[in-house]
Amino acid sequence: MQKISGIIVIIIGVLTIAQSQVKNIPCIQNETSMTYFIVHPLHKMESTSKDVSSIVRIDPSNKTVQAVSASVDVTTFNSGNSNRDSHAMEVIDAISFPEASFTSSSVISRGDSLFASGKLTFHGISREITITALQQWVEKKLIIHAAFTISLTNFQIERPSLLLVPVEDELRFSLTTAYAL
Repeated sequence: MQKISGIIVIIIGVLTIAQSQVKNIPCIQNETSMTYFIVHPLHKMESTSKDVSSIVRIDPSNKTVQAVSASVDVTTFNSGNSNRDSHAMEVIDAISFPEASFTSSSVISRGDSLFASGKLTFHGISREITITALQQWVEKKLIIHAAFTISLTNFQIERPSLLLVPVEDELRFSLTTAYAL
């Protein structure tokens, strides 16, 4: 009976150690940013926010990303032109929908590439998307460079116009996040 009790204690200990290796790690704020790119036939624009929050669930022992979530306050994007930024906030109704977020439902790793599928919520609408990313494990840090594209009309956003010509429907994003291991 004492042997069985000892074996159960060892099994519980091994399971506890195995589970404790998986960690939820918040991003390093000053090393995290998101940029969006929008194109008009006469003009290309980009705007960046450093007010991005993200958490990654990883197993550091085998360097695998298991889940990721991120959110950004859309009012914090800065293109360097306050009039343009104010108009962008009007177009996406930032007062009613101040946050955009992504939560993965699955993450697939292939070498240095990550494919995170999940729910993107933007302008009050949720859509399933897949975000492609490059992961870099550098000393005691994980750095992720991600990119994805959405359709403005799929999120019920009226495309802004310049000289009566609307911007392209495609809105591209890039995201860089860093996590201390």
